[in-house]
Amino acid sequence: MQKRFVFIAVLGIVALAAGTGLLIFSKKTVIQPPTSIETAPMPTPAVKLLTWDDPAGFTFSYPEGLTVNKHDEDQENYAHVELTNTDHPGSLIVWAKDTLAADVVAWVRTEKQFAGATILDTTLGNQPAKKIVFPPNKLIIGTIYDELLFTIDAMLEDKTYWTQVQDAVVNSFAFKQVQDASGVSSEGAIDEEEVLQ
Repeated sequence: MQKRFVFIAVLGIVALAAGTGLLIFSKKTVIQPPTSIETAPMPTPAVKLLTWDDPAGFTFSYPEGLTVNKHDEDQENYAHVELTNTDHPGSLIVWAKDTLAADVVAWVRTEKQFAGATILDTTLGNQPAKKIVFPPNKLIIGTIYDELLFTIDAMLEDKTYWTQVQDAVVNSFAFKQVQDASGVSSEGAIDEEEVLQ
């Protein structure tokens, strides 16, 4: 009788173990670690853009809130427009100057200040241009159009902010049609030389 009791007990334990194993494997639940809750990126508020229309023959857009100094005291250059913001260190200056260089390749080749800088091909106002990068935070983009050198000099001290400003100015920069005294349109900068007859 004792053998029978041991046999039934062992059989019961084996059946219980098999049933438990079957239950565990048949209801295989995968416990996943809790996932982190990712927040959706906050949309950046739309920035209102203002347009600068320069008598030197170009226009560009820039974010509202910037201080614009057109440097009327500068009698040497055709344009000297400086953008600043007291809350963000740095600045951006748009220049229109005389040049002896025939094209942008000649311009970058003759500028000693560009030695050691990274020089890349780009466009400005749909014209071939060069981007000159001076680490860590200075960037110049320039082109030659209508025998004038047009540059956008950015001091990117607050890099995130001024990179966005520089992108807005560069992407919107355009040469405009200029009408002479007779009302005839021509592209390019204003020629301030008088013609003696």
